[in-house]
Amino acid sequence: MNPFFETIKKRIRNNETLFYNSSGNTEAFKLGVKHLQSAEFLGFGDLHQNILYVRHDFTLVDFEQEKLTLILKGSKITLTPLEEL
Repeated sequence: MNPFFETIKKRIRNNETLFYNSSGNTEAFKLGVKHLQSAEFLGFGDLHQNILYVRHDFTLVDFEQEKLTLILKGSKITLTPLEEL
């Protein structure tokens, strides 16, 4: 398996909540990575007009570039809406 996916699996096993911000990703779903839209419900930020105001640090997964980015409290992120299937 891809080492990037192994890193994600390890972090999820260690109870780290990971988010992604794209229109949809089947790999994210399979691995247990949540869409950034759920961050407000999980207490990681406040969502206003499609912008997430981050209340707690978290890791953002970029599946296209295969990289992890730490998002710090106080950041603002514009959400990419999920596509309907």
